Amino acid sequence: HPAAPPPREELTAEDVEALYGPYITRRIKVRSTTQKSWQRLDPPGGGFGLFGWHTVPHDATELILTEGEFDAMAVYQATGRPAVSLPNGCRSLP
Repeated sequence: HPAAPPPREELTAEDVEALYGPYITRRIKVRSTTQKSWQRLDPPGGGFGLFGWHTVPHDATELILTEGEFDAMAVYQATGRPAVSLPNGCRSLP
């Protein structure tokens, strides 16, 4: 028999927030790798948020806003500056 894993320590809400911030998964966006226009958002009707917001340091004094998720990742990789993207591209703007 394999050894049983050690018991897990229960985390309080304060512990979780200290480790990960006050972030929750609101919606998952799935896109086709071959057809850019095909995408699905789960759950339907769920809330929107900024992609990458959970990666922004709490003490950040600047933030780069991009149109798409890949743009936000590329900006961060190229500059090291925190970057987020609009939830639905430029259509998210009024």
